[in-house]
Amino acid sequence: MAVTKLFENNQRSIIGEYEFDVSPEALWAALTDPNEIEKWFCLHARVEGKVGGEIEFNWDPLFDFKWIDHITVWEDKRRIAFTPRPQDLEANNSPYVCEFVITTDKGKTKLKMVHSGFNHGANWDDEYDSIFGGWTYELFSLWYYMTHHRGSKRDLYWARVNIADLQEKNPFQAITDLQGFFEGKSIRDLKLLRNKFNTAFALSA
Repeated sequence: MAVTKLFENNQRSIIGEYEFDVSPEALWAALTDPNEIEKWFCLHARVEGKVGGEIEFNWDPLFDFKWIDHITVWEDKRRIAFTPRPQDLEANNSPYVCEFVITTDKGKTKLKMVHSGFNHGANWDDEYDSIFGGWTYELFSLWYYMTHHRGSKRDLYWARVNIADLQEKNPFQAITDLQGFFEGKSIRDLKLLRNKFNTAFALSA
């Protein structure tokens, strides 16, 4: 199980390979059923299950970000690929392709994800590295969900603190330093902070 970087022909790709003890049908559902996607990936999903349809990943209200793509491959229980919608492509940008392929071998269900189309120029470095980090986390999240919590409702925890209440000259440093505001805090500690700092929590039972 790994997520790696590939440099080839002046293009960069991200390759993710994972093995699962579930059926291909179950893994396909995790990748294409909006209700399943929301249990390991984004907070809201929309999938038009056909070539030419759209696939949307939405993280609202945790943060304001939507990822909407155009489905170019739909092979039931085997392969899906998507790329930016024509209206979202900027001039001189290489359109990426994100592809998931499901296979079986020796009783195991295998997933290969290839996110390709990143240019080699330095102006692409930050985007490439950030997406690599994202898939490293998210594919592990998929594996963990399918292995330990398949079918379970996901619980979400996040905290929002009124920066004025920190009474710090540098609130960002107070939050992010190793000795910062959340250093050493458990979930129980954060719940207690809710009352003291008027923290907004979103909890689902």
